[in-house]
Amino acid sequence: MPLIGVIVLSIGGIYVGAFTPVEAAGVGAALVVVFALIGGVLAWAAFRKAMLETVRTTAMLYAIVIGASVLNPFFAITHIPAALGEGLAGLGLGAYGTLFAIVAAYVVLGMFLDGLSVLVVTIPIVFPMTKALGFDPIWFGALAVIVIEMGMITPPVGLNVFVVKGVAGAFRSRRSFAVCGRSWWR
Repeated sequence: MPLIGVIVLSIGGIYVGAFTPVEAAGVGAALVVVFALIGGVLAWAAFRKAMLETVRTTAMLYAIVIGASVLNPFFAITHIPAALGEGLAGLGLGAYGTLFAIVAAYVVLGMFLDGLSVLVVTIPIVFPMTKALGFDPIWFGALAVIVIEMGMITPPVGLNVFVVKGVAGAFRSRRSFAVCGRSWWR
C-alpha cells in the first residue's frame, strides 16, 4: 500500500502541477527510502554504503563535466572544431562519408572512454559539423549515443562488459535470490 501511495503521489503531483517530473522522481525516491528504513527492509549500513557510492559517482561525473567545461573554451579559442570541420570537408567525403568518419571515431573512443566523457568532449567539435552537413540534431544525438554504447561493449576495454559481468555475478549468488526478502539488503 505505501508503494501505491508513492506512485499516486508522484504521478498525481505531476498532473496537479505541484512539481515537475524531476521533482516527482526525487519525492518518490525519498519516500521509498524512508519507507524502507522505517520498515526495516533497508539496513542503515546498506543505506550508508549506497549514499557513499552515490557521492563517489556524482563526484566522478562532476569532474568530467568540469574538465569538459575547461576544455570547451580552449577549443573555442584555438578554433580546433573549425579546423577539424575544414579538414573533413577537404577530404571530399561528402555528408555521409563525414558521418561515417564521425561514427567510426565514436566507436573507437567508446572502446576506451566512458560515454559521458566522449559526449562531453566531442559534441562541441562534432555538433557544428553535423548541423552544417544538414543532419537533424536529435537524430544525430540518438545515433551518437547508440554508437558510443556499441563502442563501450567492444574490447579491449569494453566498460559495459564489466558492468554486465558485475550484475550477472550478483544474480548468480545465493543472496540475490532473496531479493524480495530482507536478507538481500543486509
